[in-house]
Amino acid sequence: MNLNIIAAINNNRVIGDSRYNGLLWKNNQDLLLFKKLTLNSYLIMGKNTWESLNCPYLPKRFNSVISSNYKELNELWKSPKLEFFESIDSSINYIKNHQIKGFNDEIFFIGGLSIYKEALKYDIKTVYLSKINNNINGDLIFPDFEKNFYLKVRASFNGFEQYVYKKIGEALS
Repeated sequence: MNLNIIAAINNNRVIGDSRYNGLLWKNNQDLLLFKKLTLNSYLIMGKNTWESLNCPYLPKRFNSVISSNYKELNELWKSPKLEFFESIDSSINYIKNHQIKGFNDEIFFIGGLSIYKEALKYDIKTVYLSKINNNINGDLIFPDFEKNFYLKVRASFNGFEQYVYKKIGEALS
């Protein structure tokens, strides 16, 4: 299984604001790219990120939510594409032992800030970073990670740039 991070930041590395649970901006092209990259894969997110989705789970993906009250949430939400866990470790172990036919081997950490910080302690292979061209203020700042990664791809789109970073020492494929 390949561990990846996918995030959208702005010019100041802001990913959000703790007073507002949701995206601070909307860029349809970035959302389409997120969908394309994460279809038929496994997602790991925090409870606040899950709640901000405004739907039980993202379709055609396995949605893993990290929460301290995971037992109660698993009782409330019964779905083969949604599961709650107490930790990232328990989520990864579950995914490794319950792979879904037709899914790829990609696990994406999709936020929030505490999930991103914790994920960087794991063997992340790729970081997909969309930089949205705005200066919206927020108090949730994407963590520094670049010292262990190199920039492989940079692409410009309407209103944002996509950066793909690979872990130093990984193959150039």
